[in-house]
Amino acid sequence: SEHSFPTRRSSDLGVASVLSSSIGNQTKNRYTLLSQDSRMLECFAGDFHDLLSRCKPMITTHSSEGNAEDLLRCISQFESDRGNRIQQSTTLSSITAPLSLIQEVASNAPSQDTSAIIQTLSNAQERFVHSLADFEFIDIHSLASIEDIKEGKVPVGCEYLCQVPPIHYTPKTYIAHLQSIIYYIENYPNYHSVFRDRGPDIHAILAKEGRQVILMRPGTPLTVFEISQPYVAESCREYLLQFSKPPYSKCHGYSERLAMLKSMIQELENL
Repeated sequence: SEHSFPTRRSSDLGVASVLSSSIGNQTKNRYTLLSQDSRMLECFAGDFHDLLSRCKPMITTHSSEGNAEDLLRCISQFESDRGNRIQQSTTLSSITAPLSLIQEVASNAPSQDTSAIIQTLSNAQERFVHSLADFEFIDIHSLASIEDIKEGKVPVGCEYLCQVPPIHYTPKTYIAHLQSIIYYIENYPNYHSVFRDRGPDIHAILAKEGRQVILMRPGTPLTVFEISQPYVAESCREYLLQFSKPPYSKCHGYSERLAMLKSMIQELENL
C-alpha cells in the first residue's frame, strides 16, 4: 500500500492520525491528511491492516543482519530459475561485475563468509551466461558521473552481501566493469543493456518473467523482499519495462550504446 498510518494516543493530546500517499522521498503531487477524529483513525487503521493481511502472505522478507546464508540462498534460487529477465540496478549491475571486483568486495567480508559470497556470485554469473543462449535479459543501469567516480562516491553494487561499510569504485575498477558490460553487449545478442539517468529510486529490482521478483533495499542491514505472486510479479515487470523505452532510456542503438561506454572509458583513463 502507498499509505502510512502513524498514530498517537495520550490522555492529554487525545487521538491523531496521519494519512499520506507519499513513497520514499516523493514530495510533489502527494497528499497528507491529519485528523483528530477517532472514527477516522479506526477507518484508516482498519483499511491499512486489511491491505497488510492481503499483501503479507505474498512476500518473504530476508535481512543481511545475522542471516547471510538465507540471503545467499534467496539469490541462488532466483538465479537458478531460467527465464526472461529484467532488472534495474542502483548503479552497474552485480551480475556483470568482473570476478576481480567480486573478489575485492568479498575480501572485506568476515573470513568465514568470503568463500560463500564469491561462490554464490560466480555461480550466479555462470547460470546467467548459460541462460543468455535461450532467454532475454534487459539490464537497466544508472551510469555515474565522471566526477563522482573520481571522488570515490559511487558504491559497488554487490557490496551489500558483505555487511561491511560500502566499497566504492575507483576509475580503474569502474573501467573494468564497463569493459565487462561491453563484452556482454558484443557477444550475447539476448543481453540488452539499457542506460537511464539516476532517478529517485533507491531500490534494485529483479524480475523473472512474471514469476518471481526480488526487491533489494540498500542500507544497514540490507533488506530483501522476495515476491512470488504472479500478478504482483508481472506488475513489477511491466513497471520496469517502461524504463527500457523513451523517454527514460538513452542510447538505444547497438552502436550508440557501445560508443557511449567506450567514450566514458576513455574519459576515465585520461584522469
